[in-house]
Amino acid sequence: MIRPYYLVPDGRVGHDAFAVIRETIREMNKVAIGRVVLTNREHIIALEPLDKGLMGTLLRYPYEVRSAEEYFDDIQDVKVTKDMLDLARHIVNLHRPSISSRLSLLSSPIDRESAERSKKRRRTTNRPRSLDYRLASSGAKAPFSGTG
Repeated sequence: MIRPYYLVPDGRVGHDAFAVIRETIREMNKVAIGRVVLTNREHIIALEPLDKGLMGTLLRYPYEVRSAEEYFDDIQDVKVTKDMLDLARHIVNLHRPSISSRLSLLSSPIDRESAERSKKRRRTTNRPRSLDYRLASSGAKAPFSGTG
């Protein structure tokens, strides 16, 4: 599972160093790799520029990733024809109505309210967590803080 975090500078001194690192990564079209400790465990983190900040994505060490062969060996090789793909694309495009048209299909006002709450909950729960919050709650120091 991908676990992204927003990174922001901490303190006045940290803003300059943070901006230099962010803009260097942006101009070179690169992703920085670093290490961070969360909940008493070290993680590898990929840092990429995002607007005025950085977005960090926790990565996994090779020993944490299982071999795909363990899972995929039993899958049969199937020849997928162009006609099959065209039909599948047509079905997907045909059944991709907007959320408003799906809401209008619901019969009762209670169902519509439930769907709206569900839609709102999905919008708010899929946002990346703030690394500063996680680090502050664990007592660890944020990277690029400039204070220590």
